[in-house]
Amino acid sequence: MVNNGLGNEIFQSFIDWLYNSGDISVPTDYHQRCGKVKEMLDNDISGTINSILDYAVNSASEAKYRVECSEETLQKLLNMWLDDINIEIKGIPTGLQALSKEYFKERWEGSSFCILRVKDWEKITADNVTIEVPTTMWFVNGGSIYVVRPKDKSYKLGSDKFYLDETLKEEIPNKTEDNDEEIIVQKPYNRWFDQYATPYLIRKGVYKNWLGMKTLQDKSDEVISKILPYLFVISKGTENLFLQGEVNYSDDELKELTENFKTEVQKYRNQKGKVPTNTVPFDTKYDHLIPDLRKILTEELYRQGYRSILAGLGFIDMLEITPSRQESRMNPKAFISEINEGITGFKQILLEAIYLIEERNKSAHKKLFSDKGKLYIVSSPIRINVEQILDALRSGYDRGVSSIESYQEILGLDPTTEKERRQKELEAGDEDLYYPHLIQNQEATPDRLTPAKPKTDKKENLEDEDKKKNSPETKNKTAELEEDLIIAPYTMENYPKYLDKYPEHAIKIWVTTFNEVYKKTGGDESKAFPIAWNALKRYMKKLKAEETK
Repeated sequence: MVNNGLGNEIFQSFIDWLYNSGDISVPTDYHQRCGKVKEMLDNDISGTINSILDYAVNSASEAKYRVECSEETLQKLLNMWLDDINIEIKGIPTGLQALSKEYFKERWEGSSFCILRVKDWEKITADNVTIEVPTTMWFVNGGSIYVVRPKDKSYKLGSDKFYLDETLKEEIPNKTEDNDEEIIVQKPYNRWFDQYATPYLIRKGVYKNWLGMKTLQDKSDEVISKILPYLFVISKGTENLFLQGEVNYSDDELKELTENFKTEVQKYRNQKGKVPTNTVPFDTKYDHLIPDLRKILTEELYRQGYRSILAGLGFIDMLEITPSRQESRMNPKAFISEINEGITGFKQILLEAIYLIEERNKSAHKKLFSDKGKLYIVSSPIRINVEQILDALRSGYDRGVSSIESYQEILGLDPTTEKERRQKELEAGDEDLYYPHLIQNQEATPDRLTPAKPKTDKKENLEDEDKKKNSPETKNKTAELEEDLIIAPYTMENYPKYLDKYPEHAIKIWVTTFNEVYKKTGGDESKAFPIAWNALKRYMKKLKAEETK
């Protein structure tokens, strides 16, 4: 995008003029501000603000939250509670994800005054342990909140009272003797002592620039509606004929020509299917005149307004100047940082709700709630810049700094479900069935470091097929294995005697594979033996297939 300084100057001069004329003003009253924000989002003439905010809300609300703590039963109880929030309320979605979406809408698209109401405590049970948790939680419409401070001059944190009407009759209850409701208050863009919150779109200057663009568009519409948008002109005669005096049409003749033309046009409108025909001398000319509206509709007047709105939403304009030209590129780091801050803010509100649960249950379950400092709210990463983030997280998984469970959550998989499926696959022998095909056939190199779990049936490995576990032959084999364990690693001259029934190349594969795994695992024979037998087994299958051809 080429940066045009003239367009910036035009827009800024226009904004300054509008401020001086009183056409643009940002209200200072909290409730008026909330009303203006709603008006802007209901009629987003920029086509940008709603799109970006919806993307932010949807991206942030896709994050999955769960509780982790050292007490397994408490962790199970709290995660059960998160899944069942508002389950008894008809007409609204159930669960924490829907509640988080309401938070982000209030934070970015609303008043930025987030008050969570917590009520309707009920019992839940897991592992024979029962605790009380709130089943109804919702965020208040921040634009309808009125705050009263009994002692404004000597303000004390937590002494504010909140009402839902201007008459101060409908107070939001906060844990009274007759009511078990609790509230959690958060003003993410203000100081603790501020009486009201500042809406995000007001604080970032988005509303001001939107109002400038709206006023500019209204002025343009007013100009267009007052000018003649279309003019049809009939010219008679030419300049040379007039100068020579040979042709000079009088006003009456021109008026008669105009009236005749209008009459013919009217006849044409009333007669369908007929082709209009008009015979004129060579000196008659018809013209269509359309006024030039480019000056009031030029992109330069609006460009800086869009750039300012994007900057307010976190897309910072990074100017790059080269010898040939200067360019600007949008850097979304501030936008992504704000989304991450929003997720952190919601986790803090959720943690406050868990502290309320702890306070209500700790007298009956002192041991269960004894590790307050070891309780965490964790969330999956947001899905922005997916490719770059996934590459970085995949590298962390490959290097062992992140867990299998974390990587499964990054991919959008449920760890519990995947664990159960993997166990079933191992028990059914699907690990071998779906093992990747060989690309390079190296007989002496094992295909995997850890073998699949063998099927749980009556057959043993290849060396003792058709033999029962308690037979004398099996006991002899076990004795030989114990004897051979003492002399590992093996060579082609010194290897277990039960390998003599296999071809020489098969024995070589077994010995080579055993020694390599034995060395890599630091002498772990429990891994070396099954991997060596798997390598030998694959070779024998391949050899048998070649013989049958």
